[in-house]
Amino acid sequence: MHAVQRVTSSRRVLILGDGFGGIYAALELERILARRTGLEVTLVTRDNFFLFTPMLHEVAASDLELSTIVNPLRKLLRRIDTFVGQVANVLGVRFSGFVAWWLWRTIYLSKLPRLEKKVRVALDWTLDLCFAKDFACLSDGRAARPRAVMPAAREAGVTS
Repeated sequence: MHAVQRVTSSRRVLILGDGFGGIYAALELERILARRTGLEVTLVTRDNFFLFTPMLHEVAASDLELSTIVNPLRKLLRRIDTFVGQVANVLGVRFSGFVAWWLWRTIYLSKLPRLEKKVRVALDWTLDLCFAKDFACLSDGRAARPRAVMPAAREAGVTS
C-alpha cells in the first residue's frame, strides 16, 4: 500500500483575461476557495468590472439600468486577487501599463492584412488616445427641463 503525501505549499492559479471564460473560471475557483485553503488565484484584467455584454442592447433600449449588467470585480470575486492592467513579457523583460498597451497594439497592427487597414486602425487608436470619447445622454422626456423661448421669438409670438 502506498501512502498519499499531501503537498502543504500553496498552489497558484493565474487567469489571464476577464472575458466570459476568465470570469467563469474565477467564479468556479471562488466557489472552491470557500471550502479549501492552500490555493492562490489571481485574475489579470484590463478593467475592474465585468460587463455582461449580451444584455447591453436592453440598456440601450432603456429596459434595464446599466448597474444590472455591470458588476464590480471586488464584489463578484471576494477571495480572488485581481491585477488591473496589462502585462507583457518580451525577451524576459516585463512591461506593464502604457508600454504593455502599446506593445499589444503594435503586435495587433502587425497581424492586420493590408496596409490600408493598419493605417485606419492606427489612426482610430491615436484619435481615441488624444481626444475624449463622445457621450450621449438618452432621456424619456420626463426629466427634461422646459426650453426657454428666445426674446426675439417671444416678441413674434413663436414658442418652441
